[in-house]
Amino acid sequence: VEEALELEGKTLDVDGKTLKVGKSSVKLLSLYEVQFSRYIITRPDVNEEEFLQNAVAELSKLSIPPRKLLSGKAQTFKTPDGDIMTRSLMVADLGPMEAIRLQEAGIGEGRLLGCGLFVPHKGIKHARES
Repeated sequence: VEEALELEGKTLDVDGKTLKVGKSSVKLLSLYEVQFSRYIITRPDVNEEEFLQNAVAELSKLSIPPRKLLSGKAQTFKTPDGDIMTRSLMVADLGPMEAIRLQEAGIGEGRLLGCGLFVPHKGIKHARES
């Protein structure tokens, strides 16, 4: 975290493009029972059912039993090295330590691209109450 904070206000050259780093904020990991990842890398030939089976296998590696999973539509993530197929994933009914493990480890590939990272989510039930 300290190294990231040192970048505040600096201008970086990223592959010939200028990137100005703004003010950061540190957020604690959440114990919330619903976690969401906008981008989980998958293959173009993998349908939703197979994607969910793969997610179950990844969660099992983290000792997280699948209770409720919801997959989003497939979308393409463009990179300089080519297109990457992704889907979003909501994981619900997590215990507090499962939520922490999922946020710490993530699932799948592409962490440096922001893929496989999980953040707290209100979930469908809580969104309707708002």
